[in-house]
Amino acid sequence: MTKNNGEIEFKKFSEEENEVWKLLCERQLKNLEGRASSIWREGWRILSLDTERVPDFVEVNKKLKELTGWQVVMTDIEYEDSALWISALANKKT
Repeated sequence: MTKNNGEIEFKKFSEEENEVWKLLCERQLKNLEGRASSIWREGWRILSLDTERVPDFVEVNKKLKELTGWQVVMTDIEYEDSALWISALANKKT
């Protein structure tokens, strides 16, 4: 469903998708042990990101926008065209 501003509303993730998220996070966090910066770990904590479920982007955006001016938006764009990606970055939306 599209909002008035043209953005697509955030998807509600299924239990299966949350399970995939959990598996990917577990694997990636093992890869990051001893490599991830303290800034990355602090960002994960500040945004209250969780390995159990795909983040609630509405909640993430509340913190992210206040802290950085950036926000996450849902689109149907796959960013294969670099001009679209640059435009999204310019508008602080990834």
